[in-house]
Amino acid sequence: MKQLTHKLVLPLTIISFAAFTKWWFVLPVDAPSTMMTGFPLIFLSPGWHTSISLQIFLLELTVDLLVYFLFWYLIVFCVNRMFKRIKIHKLLAWILNVLTVLIIVGTLIVASNSNNIFYLHRDFEIQVLEQGFKSSWRNVERPDIHDYVLVQPRSKSNMSVDWDNLSKEYTISYVQCSSNPFLGGNYLATRVDKINFIDTIKYLDSSTTKNLFEFLKDSDNMEMGAEVSFPFVVNSGFIFTQDDTLIGTINLTYDYKYWEFEPAYKNATSWMLTDLGLKRITRILNEIENIKK
Repeated sequence: MKQLTHKLVLPLTIISFAAFTKWWFVLPVDAPSTMMTGFPLIFLSPGWHTSISLQIFLLELTVDLLVYFLFWYLIVFCVNRMFKRIKIHKLLAWILNVLTVLIIVGTLIVASNSNNIFYLHRDFEIQVLEQGFKSSWRNVERPDIHDYVLVQPRSKSNMSVDWDNLSKEYTISYVQCSSNPFLGGNYLATRVDKINFIDTIKYLDSSTTKNLFEFLKDSDNMEMGAEVSFPFVVNSGFIFTQDDTLIGTINLTYDYKYWEFEPAYKNATSWMLTDLGLKRITRILNEIENIKK
């Protein structure tokens, strides 16, 4: 079996792993809907910090590879022992080796992208919306998120702002920073005094808070926009706290037109203001400018 393992089982493991897998359409905790990949466990996901990136979960990847390997090992072992001794033709061995090398080289090229993020394992919860099997040569059309009645999963701390039910219990502040402290960090449910972000901060009064709530509830003000991956020129936005704990943020780009929500707002993190929304938020920001620190 040693020769069969090297010449047949390992190549079949690599080739089948690349050719056949499972897709998962999921809604992660505090993140946009995402198409993930892996069988039996999810080991691959698009990155959320930039469009040309991947999230790779190493423990799940190892388990999946072992499952594929054991599947082919048992088949080859049973056939070789119970039916007929397997002899590998040189041409077949050459084809399998070439395909295996090409797959490994291609995988290493993709994995070497500096934008990729490697995790020991997936440490966030997901809500599986749809799933199915696929082959590498068949493109799976992404389902429409609007076809689902969703319940946004909550983080274990359950400390995140509910955009659909904005509460007077939230304390809202407007901040301006020399650098964005929230990029690439998991900060929800963190005590506000533990985060060094304050260059300029203004606490919204009840009137301005009410105007902001009304602004967020009006669908005419925003439309779903593309992800903004460039650095913020002016790092400004709103932070939402409850009991002195940070539960959500809205980051604004330098022209205030593009907004990044954390956690996701209506199942998306990136939104763009309409012309009407831009006029309305300008009035609210002017109100904030008149608030004393």
